[in-house]
Amino acid sequence: MYTRHFLLLILVLIAPGVLYAQTPTSGTATKIQPSANANLKIDPKLRVNLAFQKLSGTGRKRWVVTAINRSGYKIPVEPGSCYADNELILSSDWNASYSEGTKMCVKSMQNLPNLHWQISADGKKLTLTGLPVLKEDNSNAMIGFLLGNDAEILELTETTLRLRFQGTDGYISGKFAPVTNEITYTAK
Repeated sequence: MYTRHFLLLILVLIAPGVLYAQTPTSGTATKIQPSANANLKIDPKLRVNLAFQKLSGTGRKRWVVTAINRSGYKIPVEPGSCYADNELILSSDWNASYSEGTKMCVKSMQNLPNLHWQISADGKKLTLTGLPVLKEDNSNAMIGFLLGNDAEILELTETTLRLRFQGTDGYISGKFAPVTNEITYTAK
C-alpha cells in the first residue's frame, strides 16, 4: 500500500517536470516537443486501415463529385450540373459502384454497380477494377474522364477525397486525348 502511494507521489512530483521545461529567458513553462517523434514511422498496415476506414466508413460511404480539374482546366461542378450528383460508393467488403445520378452526362454510364476497390500497401493509391473498356463511340468514354483504374490519393480526410489519375478527355475533343484528371469528392 505504501509503495503505491510512494509511486503516485513520485508521478505527481516528476510528471510536470517531464512534460514542461523552464525556458531560461522568459521564466515561463514551455511544452516540450520531442524531436525523436519527428522520425517515427507509421506502420503501413495502420496507414491502410486508417485509409480504409476513411474511404468506406462503417460499412459503405457515398462520395459525391464536387470539383473537377482536367489538365489544369477547372470544370465547374455547380448544383444542377450533370456532375453534381455523380457519386462513388465504397463498401467495407471492397465492392464499389458509380452512379451519374438523375442528371446524366452520358446515359450509358448511368450506373456501374459491379466495381471493386483496393488501396495500395502504402495507402497512397486507390485502384478500381471492373470498369468497362473505353470506346471511341462515346458510349462510355466519360468513364476515362471521371474514373481511373489507378488513382493517386492526393488528399484523404473523413469528408474529402481528392484523386489524380491519367485518363482521357472523355471524347469531348473528338478524339481520345490523354489528360491528367483531378477529381474531388465530398462525403455525403
